Amino acid sequence: MKPFTRIIILILSISVIGLGMAACKKEAEEPTPAIIYVTATPEGMAPPTAVEAAPGEVSGVCNHLLWPLHDSAEWRYQLSTAEGTSEIILSSIAIEDGAFLYAGDYEASILCQDNAIIGLPPLPSGDPSLGMGITGSNPIGNYLTYESELLPLGQPAWWDIQMNAGGTINLPEGLGGTITSGSIVLVHETEQLENVTVPAGTFLALAIKQDALFDLQLQLADGSAARVLINTAARIHYAEGAGPVRVSYLGGMISTNGSAIPLEGGATLELVGVTIP
Repeated sequence: MKPFTRIIILILSISVIGLGMAACKKEAEEPTPAIIYVTATPEGMAPPTAVEAAPGEVSGVCNHLLWPLHDSAEWRYQLSTAEGTSEIILSSIAIEDGAFLYAGDYEASILCQDNAIIGLPPLPSGDPSLGMGITGSNPIGNYLTYESELLPLGQPAWWDIQMNAGGTINLPEGLGGTITSGSIVLVHETEQLENVTVPAGTFLALAIKQDALFDLQLQLADGSAARVLINTAARIHYAEGAGPVRVSYLGGMISTNGSAIPLEGGATLELVGVTIP
C-alpha cells in the first residue's frame, strides 16, 4: 500500500467521526520495506528483534550525512516551552544494524538501511506537551530518508513513515495514559537550506517539515478507555555531520470525546553541544 493511500485511509477514518484532521495529500513512491523490529518502552530496553529483512544490504552503521549515529555520540539539547527550559541529553550506542538511543529514562532502537534512519528517536514527538514516552514499532518507511534522495541538499523530497504506537502519553485535562494500540504517521517534506543559530553555534542546516498524525487507543488512569486523535506539525533543522540542531514545534490539535483541544506550539529544541567520535 502506498504512503498516500495509508494516509488517506487514516484521514477518512477521522473524517467519518467528524473530527476533520488535516493531512498531506501528495503522491509518493512505495517505500522500501524496512526491517520490522520492536522498539523498547520507557520501562526497559529490549534488544531489537529482526523479523523480516528488507531487500538489499543493511548497512550495519548509521552514518547518515545529516545524522551520524556513531557509537558513543552525544547530543545535548535545551528544550524551551512556556513552562521554562530543561536539558535533554541524547546518546548513541552502535549495534550491528543501527543504534540504541538513550535520553534520560527513555530508550529506542533505531535501524539503518543504506544509511536511511528507521524508527522513532526518544525525543519529544509531535509536541513536547505530549511527553517523551511515545514509542513506535514495526515501521514502514523512513524517519530520515536516503542521502541519495536528499542530495543536493535543498532539492524537493517527500517521504513518510508509519508505525504502531505504544508507550505513554501526556495530555491536557488529565487524559494522558498508557497507549494500548494505535498508529503514528509522520510525513516529511524538505524545505530550504538556512543559517540557524543555536547555543552550539551557527549551522547551515536543511529544514524539513514534519506533519504527524496519531490515532491512539488509551487506557486512562481511572481504568477507562479513550480514543485520541492528534495532528501536529514541526520544522526540524539538520546540519551536515551534526544531526538535528533545532526543532521548532508548530502546534496542532487534539480531538477526543467530541471535543477539540488546541496545541499552541512555540516550543523549541536547540542543540547546545555535540560530540561525535
